[in-house]
Amino acid sequence: MRKVVVLLLLVLITSTGAAALAAAPVRPVPVAALARPSQHFYNVAATHSPRLERMLAGAGSDARADSPAANPTPPPPGTVLGVDVASGQHAGGATIDWAKVATAGYRFAFIKTTEGSYYVNPFFAPDFAAARAAGLLVAAYHFANPSFSGGALQADFAVDHAGVGDDGVTLPIIADMEFDPYAAADHTNECYGLTPAQMVSWIRSFSAEIRRRTGQRPVIYTAASWWGKCTGRATAFAADPLWVASYNPGSTTGPTMPAGWPTWAYWQ
Repeated sequence: MRKVVVLLLLVLITSTGAAALAAAPVRPVPVAALARPSQHFYNVAATHSPRLERMLAGAGSDARADSPAANPTPPPPGTVLGVDVASGQHAGGATIDWAKVATAGYRFAFIKTTEGSYYVNPFFAPDFAAARAAGLLVAAYHFANPSFSGGALQADFAVDHAGVGDDGVTLPIIADMEFDPYAAADHTNECYGLTPAQMVSWIRSFSAEIRRRTGQRPVIYTAASWWGKCTGRATAFAADPLWVASYNPGSTTGPTMPAGWPTWAYWQ
């Protein structure tokens, strides 16, 4: 099976005045309509947590903790490339020209759909449809907030808003398991205040409900440093495909792997 690499791609695919738009403009859902708590407002539009994005950019100790090398090189020939986006890519009225993304050689897109059980990306549906229309494989991903509600509830929330895809075009739903961006506001920690045993139980509940609802195993997105600390290096999820976050996508030694997986399906 060919490996694939997903890249954070912010500037290339967004524009405020593109001549050809892949999706009609949409109006963001008002904050009040999402009924989300105020302390969970500032990161919902982001693709990932601030700490993980620093790590992926190769900044500081977070990068070194998950990186086999310090200087990224281009992906090897034959690598299948993709992007991940969230509502933040539409800031200031920006649109995504999905046809241009496809022309640039990207073959799949991961689109943030939901977070916790309090946020729905208002741009998900048009981005999802436009990316598919441009010929990309697409997947919805859910930013997990295990301190807010249970794993099965958040799995249902994700499926309810992402839909069920087993059509040859839609890839399995992704569980984004990473550093808590709201630790200060929620008085938790990078592991959402859960013990490793509690976190493993939460992920198991999420995974089981996704399988029940969709008939597919979810992809788990995580970084080795978070996984080691917050799950105690759990090895119970090897059957769920892995999307690994690890700096230096061109490394010949591969990403730094979290415990429990012999290989990766996606590497960011």
